[in-house]
Amino acid sequence: MTGKEVELILLLASRQEYTTYHELKTILQRSERTIRYYLEQANQLLQQNHLPQIEQDRKLGVKLQFTASQKEQFSYLLKSAQYHAEYYSVEERVLMILFSILDEKTPSFATAFIEDLITSKSSIDSDMKTIRKQAQEYGVAVKSVPKEGFKFLGDEWSIRLFINNVINKYINLEMMMDHCSSRSIFSKKEKIVTSYLQEEILFKIYQSLQQIARTDGLAFNEMHCRQMSVIFAIWYKRFTQGYLVNSTNSLPLRYEKLHSYHIVIQLLQEVMGINASEISEYERYYLCFIIDSFNIRNPAALKIDWGGLQLLTIQLIKEMEKITSIPFLDDKELFERLFNHIEPLVNRSKNGVSIFNPLKNMIMEQYSITYNAVCKAVSIVEEYCRQKISEEEIAYITLHFSASEEKLAQHNPGKYRVVVICGHGVATGELLAENLKKYYQFDVIGVVNGYDLPAIKRLGADFALKTIDIEIKNLPSLKIDPVLTEYDRKKIKKFIESNPDIKKTGGANFDAVNFFKDICKIAEKHSMKIKMGNFIEELEDLFEKNKIILNRQGVQPMIQEVVKDHHILLQHTSKDWETCIKDAAQPLLEDHYINQDYVDAMIGAVKKYGPYIVVAKGVALAHARPEDGAAKLGLSIMTLKEPIYFGHESNDPVKLIFCLAAIDNFSHLKVMKSIVNIIAEECKIDKISNQYTVDDLKRVLVEFEEGL
Repeated sequence: MTGKEVELILLLASRQEYTTYHELKTILQRSERTIRYYLEQANQLLQQNHLPQIEQDRKLGVKLQFTASQKEQFSYLLKSAQYHAEYYSVEERVLMILFSILDEKTPSFATAFIEDLITSKSSIDSDMKTIRKQAQEYGVAVKSVPKEGFKFLGDEWSIRLFINNVINKYINLEMMMDHCSSRSIFSKKEKIVTSYLQEEILFKIYQSLQQIARTDGLAFNEMHCRQMSVIFAIWYKRFTQGYLVNSTNSLPLRYEKLHSYHIVIQLLQEVMGINASEISEYERYYLCFIIDSFNIRNPAALKIDWGGLQLLTIQLIKEMEKITSIPFLDDKELFERLFNHIEPLVNRSKNGVSIFNPLKNMIMEQYSITYNAVCKAVSIVEEYCRQKISEEEIAYITLHFSASEEKLAQHNPGKYRVVVICGHGVATGELLAENLKKYYQFDVIGVVNGYDLPAIKRLGADFALKTIDIEIKNLPSLKIDPVLTEYDRKKIKKFIESNPDIKKTGGANFDAVNFFKDICKIAEKHSMKIKMGNFIEELEDLFEKNKIILNRQGVQPMIQEVVKDHHILLQHTSKDWETCIKDAAQPLLEDHYINQDYVDAMIGAVKKYGPYIVVAKGVALAHARPEDGAAKLGLSIMTLKEPIYFGHESNDPVKLIFCLAAIDNFSHLKVMKSIVNIIAEECKIDKISNQYTVDDLKRVLVEFEEGL
């Protein structure tokens, strides 16, 4: 028996519905001919052990149904001596050797591996070469120590990330955690990994993270919970072995105030039985870092370098427009979704944290054109992170753009009010939503994860379509695949036909922004000039109660509308970078757009994290977080007579400074788009820097902002 046959049986046994041959080709990465061979071999094994055969249907695909006792019987078969005695695949050997070295229960020698794995010396040498190569990517070395055997040497942070990434490479994390939850069947590879991680502690961490994911201020999906469970189990194993993180490159000030810190304390004390005060601040921060690498943050809580990340998001969208000729910037919601995804992605990529993507192969095949475009456009993100972006991450980004592409390509009026419940992330849910609207008269009123039950109830849907097993009281629901298949479409049709009580309550879509603007025009006709921002905010609250959602980005001002004449400083002289920030901020400070704390935060962040505000050659974007002391949206522009060095290795010296006061995440989005447009071309930077009068500068800004 081969590992692929076992993997096929485990996959089908974990599903209650048919799986198409196309899906099997994508998941197992084998041809249909090979899949049919595996099916034949798997059925022979099942028949020999008096277990049900795999059903095969030319149209629907394949299906395998085990009772609880049959699952136990197959599980026993996997654990039996007959299964383990003869054969280990290359991947199984690599994992056995790797985790034997890491477990340190006994010294690890090549001769022992030859005997235990019943293989040749050349095979073990080849396996060790594979392990060394993978470890080297993380700066980790494998050394042979006399009398002690093989050892991993390197920075502890790097070793932990290396272990996590090896697991992602060789294990289907989704299946492993499903098997862990049901306490049922484990493949040999899964058994090797769960034995090292300690199955009991892994499951307890997973259960706890699922509960935590339901709390306010967090945005974990099911895959995030599974991935973090593995990383925390790795931490527990290494920590209890006495391996510690003793330092980090950048330990943030006041990290104890992070929302993630309270989650860390809860996990340590309630799940692992460890007193938080007994571990170092570096270990506590490491665990906070893991959570923040997967949490799509509360919209109000921006990172210190949010300005650079927003510029990066806009640049990525513009690059995708350039490659595909699709007007992605017309999708006003794409920026918000993508920005929320980019922030933790950058955090992961900069620190070498990999993430498992169960849909990667399917995305690469079914959305190959968009995927290939993202592969080219993502070079912008790689340059920012100074790291290669993995195929898994590119696939997740592809989902965001594919969902937007589907949305822009159609204008469906919508009839049924449907909520999509997805455990695979926002982008997967959004893509599923757009595909549903393409095939049905659905008004998809929300995409939520399974932990947000209150939100599901508030939406007032006619029914729910879900990709995970979850019971929703008083709301009809149907489970479908995350990537909509032909079989799913038939299921949905049958579901609607068999539920006559489901009524079509959804109305036609319309442009809420233009609708509000028309209201403003009528109101102005019969009264004094209206303060657009405040008026729309109040109207937004009113209409939201009636399930009419305003896209706020439609009323965002541009640079020429935000910047005041006396907030422009031309051919200014500053003695150093710190004075430069103070001088650029002074007009905003005097007019109470910001307070002194905001200025101190801008300077303090550069001292702590370096010249991250230097966003292009010769250009700095000085900013802090809204909560640091911004009172209202404002912008000052300062050009320098003599350029100033901020310490940036490639973009110094700075001759143009934007100082931005932002009060939230998105009200300044058009300002950021304008800045991206300016910094994209050196000639534009030069033209602004060489202006000597405010009127001339304003004319240049109007010229650059035309068409945006």
